[in-house]
Amino acid sequence: MRYSTLRNSIMAYALRLLPSPFGRYRRRYRFFQHIKNSDLVLKSRLRHSGIVLPLNLGDWIQYWMFMEGAYEKKLVDFLLPYVKDKTFFDVGANVGSYTMSLSRSAKRIYSFEASSFNAAILNNFVAIAKLDNIEVINKAVSNTSGDQVTIYSSPDTGGNNTRFNDFGSGGESVNTITLDQFVQDRKIDKVDVIKMDIEGSELAAFMGAHEILSKHRPVLLIEFHALVAKQAGWELTDLYGLISKHSYNAYELIRRKLTPFDSARLSTPDFYANLIFIPD
Repeated sequence: MRYSTLRNSIMAYALRLLPSPFGRYRRRYRFFQHIKNSDLVLKSRLRHSGIVLPLNLGDWIQYWMFMEGAYEKKLVDFLLPYVKDKTFFDVGANVGSYTMSLSRSAKRIYSFEASSFNAAILNNFVAIAKLDNIEVINKAVSNTSGDQVTIYSSPDTGGNNTRFNDFGSGGESVNTITLDQFVQDRKIDKVDVIKMDIEGSELAAFMGAHEILSKHRPVLLIEFHALVAKQAGWELTDLYGLISKHSYNAYELIRRKLTPFDSARLSTPDFYANLIFIPD
């Protein structure tokens, strides 16, 4: 190991072990800027599952999996009791922060990831952990099945890959699938929880999940991002209305507590939040 790599490894561990939470995120964010896109792989234990994985700290998602045991750890914590012995759809799984952290709690996880690069990493993680309750589906979830779409690669993080913004970093052709079609094909009796973050494809994805929303009534965790939705040609109120039409109540997780969401906030031009929908 080169001296610089060893030094970065020591710094990473030191940052993770800092005792005081004050300013911790800012320090960790600044440190990431020094190792971004590097090939610094360290093993770390994941939140809840306890699985040890080799994580590349040069990748934004894996960096936070290393630092905090999970990317978006508070949301991962929230979902833990909901997926216990249940069927979980991780739509926009990326490299598997939610999937791998919740793998030993959920009965079955179907992880949908359009990027073949991210899907390969997640499949490798599943193989390392020797898990047999996870299936990775390398398709783009949409309102049609069997079409081909282009997924453009973000130069910043694979979590920003999208159908709606050509970053100039290339892209790949991916087949589409609807969640309703997937459930029908696999004869899945019950979908209990869906987490979805697919960079502008959320509206189309839920247009293709009418049967699931009507009959399965899963708990939903959905990213609402006004700027991304605008790029995709729809408004946040479109998605909110579609979900609400199926008799769901919306909440935000504030200080780890469910707080009723005021839909008037959706009109804010730069609105961004992860919203939780619970059926009546």
